[in-house]
Amino acid sequence: MEKAEKALTNLEASKALEEAEDAWSDFVSAASTIYSKLHQGSKTTGKSEAWYGRKATERKKDELLAYIHHARNSDEHSIAEIVKRAPGSIAVAGKGSYVFNGRIGGPNTNFTVKHVGGEPPRFDIRNPSIHLIPVKDRGVVYAPPSTHLGNRIEGTSPLTVASLAFAYLSDLIEEARSLSV
Repeated sequence: MEKAEKALTNLEASKALEEAEDAWSDFVSAASTIYSKLHQGSKTTGKSEAWYGRKATERKKDELLAYIHHARNSDEHSIAEIVKRAPGSIAVAGKGSYVFNGRIGGPNTNFTVKHVGGEPPRFDIRNPSIHLIPVKDRGVVYAPPSTHLGNRIEGTSPLTVASLAFAYLSDLIEEARSLSV
């Protein structure tokens, strides 16, 4: 669980796209490891095996859990990307006249907007980011999840999906611990 937590922390703190991509890859790998260990540990009793069987079925049926599983497989067993980079952008809006001067893109973004008349400009600034994309595993394509445990997901950024999965995995481990008592 520590590896999943570290990957989630790194995803939250990432400043560069490469860091975010690496953290997402680390997270889906760590999630897979958790399931592998739970599977091995469940082989001790019939009660544990039955519990793990139910959880494995839940992972197959739940969009978010299945996506993470198949993203890991795609990442590990193919050369396909599991995220897509989106460039940053700056939009200037408003009812007025503006003069734009500068350069946008790369580490040396520098620009000025001069308000010439009308209402002051409004800015919509979007940082470069990564987005989940459909992943292919064993010939089947899996779309980024839109639901988790029957609930609609608000946004499917890697951070949102990893955060939801981390909470689920934490509960899953606690549930597994309670079986061994």
